[in-house]
Amino acid sequence: MVSRRKRSSRSISAAERRLRTLAPEASTLRETVADVVARLMLGVRCPPTDLAELGQKVGVYEIRYESIPGSGEVHKGKEGFRIICSSDQPHGRQRFTVAHELAHVILENTGKGAPRAGESVERICDMLAAECLMPTARFESFLPPNPSLDDVSRLAGKFDTSITATAIRCGQLRAVSVFGVAGDRVKWGYGGVRGGSVSRLPDDVRVNVKTVMSGGWPDATVYFHGGRCRGSYRGFEWIRSGPRSAVFLLRALDGSPGSRLVAELRAGSAGTRTETGAQSAPHGEHHRR
Repeated sequence: MVSRRKRSSRSISAAERRLRTLAPEASTLRETVADVVARLMLGVRCPPTDLAELGQKVGVYEIRYESIPGSGEVHKGKEGFRIICSSDQPHGRQRFTVAHELAHVILENTGKGAPRAGESVERICDMLAAECLMPTARFESFLPPNPSLDDVSRLAGKFDTSITATAIRCGQLRAVSVFGVAGDRVKWGYGGVRGGSVSRLPDDVRVNVKTVMSGGWPDATVYFHGGRCRGSYRGFEWIRSGPRSAVFLLRALDGSPGSRLVAELRAGSAGTRTETGAQSAPHGEHHRR
């Protein structure tokens, strides 16, 4: 029993341990993130999230937009924290960058010796950023049970977030599979789809994706199985996010995914973003059949 506790303790990163001190009653990292942000969001306008208001609550006295190398940075001074965000990024990406830097401030506020860098820190800051921009309770109040890309686009407008970040959020909260493709690579995926070569996608999905990327019109449904998900026919939707990139969504055909399907999709969602942060995807050509 003691050894199991020790193994569990070692599996939790320093960043996660710090964050858990802010919500000790939470049982999972995702619950911890939601609880921490829910408390900070009290009195903050949302949607869309007023990042300046939220920043003031954690000690950020200025958010500046400049042409800088990289996406963003945070500086600590006598007055508090100052965030600088690259003005060269698309709008949706700018907001995610600011929220990500706010997440670093949240960790910094846990006290001396707070972790500032590393894979776990960046992953947790991405989770906090998504929660700040699309708080679970508020986002779910606008999210239908079986969302389409029309819903993703609508929610992206309402919460002032990128199509990609919004699609990922929908994949976390509903039984849909979402993924982004650039060229011949799956850049990120959620709901049983992993990053990697398009050629590794299930047969029907791969054919449809290649058809879309070559400018053709794919089938309206595909047979999909991914991760631990049972195979079934899904509606196939896509939206162009660039000349050689697109966001895809697979959804239940009956419009009423059951609890078992939700559980299976979440259990099979090991395929996650392969790049740090949510990539900006502008509103573009959208197709649904």
